[in-house]
Amino acid sequence: MLVLSLLSLVLAAPVTLAVPSSSSARASSAQILGCRVPASTLQVPSNQTQLVAPTTPPTFVALGVGVQNYTCSNTSTYTNVGAVADLFDISCLHSTSLFPFIQDIVYGAWSQVPSSVTAAELIDFVRTLGTSSVLGQHYFVPNPTGSGLSPKFDFTSNPEFRGNPEAYIIAARGGDIPSPTSKENIDWLELNNIQGKLAQQVFRVETKAGQPSNASCTPGSPLISVKYTAKYPEFIEELKFRRPVVSPHYIHIFFKSIVLYRPNFQEMARFTAYASDTSEEEEEYQEPAKPPPHSIPSKPIIVETDQDDEAEMSDASSSRMAEDELTSHPPRRKPRDKRALVEEEDGEFYDAHELEEVEDGSEESSSSSSETSPRNERRAKSESIPWPQQVGVDSNRMHVMQASLFRMPEEEEALKAASMEKFGRVTLTKTKTINRKHSRDSEGDGLRSGAQERASFAHDIEPIPYRPSRKYARVDSLASAVTGNEGAMVDAGLALGRSFRVGWGPSATLIHLGTMCAPSSNPKTTANSSILTKALVPFAVSDTDAASISSNLLQHHLSTSPILTDSDGIPFASPATNLNFASFASVFPPSDRSFEALLFRLGHALFDDIDLHLQSTISIDVRNRIYAVRRKTALSSWLEEAVAPAVEEELKSNLSAGSVATAFSRLTGHQVEKACEAAMDGRNVKLATLISQAGGDYEFQEDLRSQLQIWREERIDAHIDEDIRKVYALLAGIVDVLEGSSGTGIEQCPHVSLAQGLDWKRVFGLHLWFAQPMDAPIADVFDAYEQHWRNAPERAAPPVPWYSEKHEPVESIWRLPTDANPPDALYSLIRLYADPACSLSHICSPLSFGPSPIDYSIPWHLYILLSRCMRVRDFADRDGPRGNSDSELSDEEEETIEGHSPSADLLASSYALQLEQMDLIQQAVFVLLHIEGSTGREKAIKDLLARSAPKLDDWMTRGIAGSLKIPLSWINEAKAIYALDNGNVYEAYQLYLQAGLYNAAHELAVLELAPEAVVRDDLELLQALFGRIAGHSVDGWHVRGKAFLDYVNIRTRMPELRTHVLDPETVPDASQADELEELTKSIPKLIHILPNVLRDRSNPRHNVALSDMISELTRELDSVQPLALGQVKSMPVEEATKLRHIHYAVYARFLKSIQVT
Repeated sequence: MLVLSLLSLVLAAPVTLAVPSSSSARASSAQILGCRVPASTLQVPSNQTQLVAPTTPPTFVALGVGVQNYTCSNTSTYTNVGAVADLFDISCLHSTSLFPFIQDIVYGAWSQVPSSVTAAELIDFVRTLGTSSVLGQHYFVPNPTGSGLSPKFDFTSNPEFRGNPEAYIIAARGGDIPSPTSKENIDWLELNNIQGKLAQQVFRVETKAGQPSNASCTPGSPLISVKYTAKYPEFIEELKFRRPVVSPHYIHIFFKSIVLYRPNFQEMARFTAYASDTSEEEEEYQEPAKPPPHSIPSKPIIVETDQDDEAEMSDASSSRMAEDELTSHPPRRKPRDKRALVEEEDGEFYDAHELEEVEDGSEESSSSSSETSPRNERRAKSESIPWPQQVGVDSNRMHVMQASLFRMPEEEEALKAASMEKFGRVTLTKTKTINRKHSRDSEGDGLRSGAQERASFAHDIEPIPYRPSRKYARVDSLASAVTGNEGAMVDAGLALGRSFRVGWGPSATLIHLGTMCAPSSNPKTTANSSILTKALVPFAVSDTDAASISSNLLQHHLSTSPILTDSDGIPFASPATNLNFASFASVFPPSDRSFEALLFRLGHALFDDIDLHLQSTISIDVRNRIYAVRRKTALSSWLEEAVAPAVEEELKSNLSAGSVATAFSRLTGHQVEKACEAAMDGRNVKLATLISQAGGDYEFQEDLRSQLQIWREERIDAHIDEDIRKVYALLAGIVDVLEGSSGTGIEQCPHVSLAQGLDWKRVFGLHLWFAQPMDAPIADVFDAYEQHWRNAPERAAPPVPWYSEKHEPVESIWRLPTDANPPDALYSLIRLYADPACSLSHICSPLSFGPSPIDYSIPWHLYILLSRCMRVRDFADRDGPRGNSDSELSDEEEETIEGHSPSADLLASSYALQLEQMDLIQQAVFVLLHIEGSTGREKAIKDLLARSAPKLDDWMTRGIAGSLKIPLSWINEAKAIYALDNGNVYEAYQLYLQAGLYNAAHELAVLELAPEAVVRDDLELLQALFGRIAGHSVDGWHVRGKAFLDYVNIRTRMPELRTHVLDPETVPDASQADELEELTKSIPKLIHILPNVLRDRSNPRHNVALSDMISELTRELDSVQPLALGQVKSMPVEEATKLRHIHYAVYARFLKSIQVT
């Protein structure tokens, strides 16, 4: 396992890519690249012409570490079938003497890894280390432009390319020469781009190993994998990325570890790669509670380096080191953690706790055990074979590599100072749980992405979406820079910045900063703008016919769908089970040949129930056979009607066609009777006799095939009219190509394509009426047509939508991608019937129904019919079954229904948005009633009503509340929001009350209406405002709204009570005296809470109303008991009020003092 660690660390050098596309760009790239690579880096032999080195320098040089895969061919020789490798950046080593031999060093370590460790496991393990030197992966995929396999260099898993699906290259071989150094090495290659934007050229040079050890093999033997390393200089032209540069001293530390260590494996574990973009300072590593199977052992691998280690690495006395010094005994080190790896005398690395157990024993046991210990056994074996030979490196080369591994003395101090802090201790641990101190998740501190595993190297790893590294924290309103600047309309972005949210306005309007754009577009303006833009997104085209069709279909749907309420009291639409395609087809006139009419008629032919009129004694097999024939007959009748206009148009455009050509055109529409008439008009009685037997039995078709074969063999077909041959072929069941004789001159007869120039429905009809037997099921006909157009798209029309078949393009506001090739919805409906595994998710693409990519009208109706009514097919994302708990369903009606489907709700929401933009508000509400979740259904309808509040007149309100059973409170709430937006506060208050939203009404009354009433001293209005709210559950009622009622009560009752209680000529009533006392005590409390009730100090009305209320309350208190109120200096009242209160208080104290004396 340690070999894998060191093998990965030896390559731990970061990379920075850029494109030297011109001289200026090449000059500036020196500031971007961490390690520039000169053009001389790529050296190819001069005595060949297969490999041509470019004049520009490579962008980087990668070292591939992996395996070459071979299989045994029938000729008993090995054939290469691809490779799997990880690519490491070695660009920063190009200027060192180590660079020419790096592939040999790494291969020496890679070859020591047990054969049980695959290249995929090596790649997965390196990914767990998170090293930034891993550029990407190299494997083979099917050739995108031809046959066979092609090499792919995939950088999409690189952190710098996440979110860029073009960060790869699929290449084709441009040149190939044998390795100049050894026959055991794989060839040197020049590869040129055929797909992807990562690079234009990739070379494979300076290869090491990779060839099979045996030249011959046994056919049928298992696939073999041969380890190899190679350099891959790559030339990037389009993609760029930038990464930081790590000191080369970091690389040399781990190169020394590779050379010092002689690998010894006892076990290998499988690893799983975890992807994370968490920075170093944000990660916390925790050991898992229970390591899963095939995971890294619980004790981590720790490679420690300190100042003493660095001194050893670069001895100031000499930069050279003899080969035997590589295994010399190192000086005694400082105490380390028991889990640390310690180098012993034999050059091996051991856990510290293992050494302590040996050293704690007695001297006798130590001396005796030292001779038989496993470490000494390994040392004896290793000392018998020189280290360079063990790793497969020549001894002379080893001396050169040693000189490059250890810096000169004058470089030691500078490198040590630069890397002391960062590389003083390097710890490699494998953990299962990674927590973040500052997560960018909305809740919790978990990672944003889970584990990513490559199922096979033929499939790409989905790139993790890019997320910015900057942390954004929620700012409280009081701490926001916007507070106090809301009126700064000079900067609209600052003034309204906190009010924006993701949401649609009425009729699909948006107010936004900057420019609306797609993820792939490059807008010229940014969101840092002070210009607000109001845009209307055209979700629906203003087409009167389309609006009329939608309205008619929805009206028919509503007439058969009762509106019920669920267990939460939310209304929902329950489509009737007897709703079928025939009922929708009846909405269209019989003469209507529109696409929508054809679609519903096709659904009637395929899915509606068929009354077979059979007795109950008929067996199930006979019943099924008759059912299949009836269903196929219905499909044939529909298809004849669907292709009839195309046949007539073809005949009108070719009036000069002969009788036989006319008969053939009639046969493509299965107009057999008219085809016979056309043949008779041409006095071709024999041909008319044959046409009358169209769709005959197998013997009839075989006779016609034999006739065609005789014509071809005797080369008579060259003298027979081509239209006659086509009719014969069609009647014989040939619908693709009729072969002609291979003669020359006048006896040469060309092949004839029967389906050439026909639309897809007529080609499908040829298979239905002529090619397949009469009793063949519809699924066989569908499969035959699909194979026909997929195998020969140039001869058979593919099932393109109706708007793509027209010679003149249909006017559309949408710019569709060139690769958007959706199938026709009619074809998809036939596929849904023929293929039981097909779900609604495969056929509900809007582009299959019309030129608009967001027109969901017909797909929604199909979903309702096929899923909710007929229970034929459903979306693939629907949950498991659940019990129906709708409150209005009786026991007999209760049945088990499917769980929730997000696709169904999304389809309903999309269609409702279209209807909203067409001003069909009531119809949009009806569609939203089909949303399956109660909470989502309520919110969607309320949002729609709020956006459409200006259009909710009395007629529409009656329709929504009456026909659709929408609660009137929802409608009033929407009107209240609209009234409040227009500044009609009192109207909004009344509508909130009518909607039963007493909290909202209370808020408006306290903050908006009550201050105005106080200023006007309108006590009756105050009483009316809060009297209607009293008695209902309202948040903060006792400290807010009730304060105004108490104020009104004090103002109205205290003058009356004073008259009766304080009048010396009358006898005071005890109850009145108690009431006066209670009111007097309540005044100081009320004055204390009023500043919190009218708390907006920036609102002049609040300030004036607060001052008036305290002044009036103080006046009432001064007339009864002025000493009950404390200090008034801090009260927000006028100075006259304060002076009056002081006067009354002083006078009261004076009278009190007189009474005491």
